[in-house]
Amino acid sequence: MTQIFRLVLVTAIAAWLTWWLGLTVITGIKNGAIRHTYSDRLCKRETKPLGFWGLVILFSGFVITIISAWAIALADTFKNMK
Repeated sequence: MTQIFRLVLVTAIAAWLTWWLGLTVITGIKNGAIRHTYSDRLCKRETKPLGFWGLVILFSGFVITIISAWAIALADTFKNMK
């Protein structure tokens, strides 16, 4: 039961973080400006292209890492359920 609870908790956290960061990247690419803090500060593709693409790559890397960690937790949970 503890393993299932852990998996549900990890899935909820991973889904929320992936949704939030993924939405930030997709909105940034679509609009040409990406948020880089919790405030309304933006990094615009037109004025700071290196910073913009750096943030896109950084946030995309975070999404990939979150999904990978979730997949490892999922595999570990099912491996230990035997």
